[in-house]
Amino acid sequence: NNGAISISVSGGLSGGSYVYECYGEYCYDNPSICSNSNTISNLVTGWYTVQVCDDVNGNGVCDIDEQNAVGWYWVAPERRGRGKGVIPYLQASPNPFKQQTNILFSVSEDEYTTISIFDVSGRQIAAIFDDEAIANFPYQLSFDASHLSEGMYLLKISTASGQNEVKKLMLNK
Repeated sequence: NNGAISISVSGGLSGGSYVYECYGEYCYDNPSICSNSNTISNLVTGWYTVQVCDDVNGNGVCDIDEQNAVGWYWVAPERRGRGKGVIPYLQASPNPFKQQTNILFSVSEDEYTTISIFDVSGRQIAAIFDDEAIANFPYQLSFDASHLSEGMYLLKISTASGQNEVKKLMLNK
């Protein structure tokens, strides 16, 4: 939990009274993390949505009749120490899935990266990404599994620096 989002807001009708609402994987589990502040900290790697409202009604919530702005923010993986690699960020959503899932990933430095899907016997089913990846860029790829049988699959990311991460995928038809 090392990431942070800092938002700067000016103008509006309320004279500087704003409401900040945070949405994201970690925010749902810990709604106090947003705490109505323009700086949201202790965030895990992932996507976050922040809605900022001009609190004209003075009730501390975003009402439909108030001016608001929505922003989407990516919190990149933490990098610790010089020369120490960081395990790449890899997620599939939804998971379990019926036909299609989105593969989200990020690497900590510019490097050649592959993302593949394997069946449980270790046979490669698909190569999803096989290219140079840009550091801290939030990649999102779609994977269509409508041609595959129901069951468990493995999603693997490998980088040129030797970093690997494997996640289970559950295909339910």
